[in-house]
Amino acid sequence: MLVGTGYATIFGDRTTEADTRQCVHCNAHCYSRSTDPKIECDPGGTCRNCMGWICSKCLAKECLNFEKKLTIYERRQDLFKKLGLEL
Repeated sequence: MLVGTGYATIFGDRTTEADTRQCVHCNAHCYSRSTDPKIECDPGGTCRNCMGWICSKCLAKECLNFEKKLTIYERRQDLFKKLGLEL
């Protein structure tokens, strides 16, 4: 199994399994392959900068993975605390 992949079991009229992937840029979970035609799959692609799998929405965006986004957010929160502007 590749890193960032898994599968989901979907219950309904009939049980279906679908392969999933997690986008390294936005952290979204997408179906990558399914035998059920009702499930919309996202082929996505590979980021040529970080070489991680990304969803179709992130294909046109610059490379900024989710870990970097969290680090930026935490640094911004620390700055706000130092300035007395806690949110």
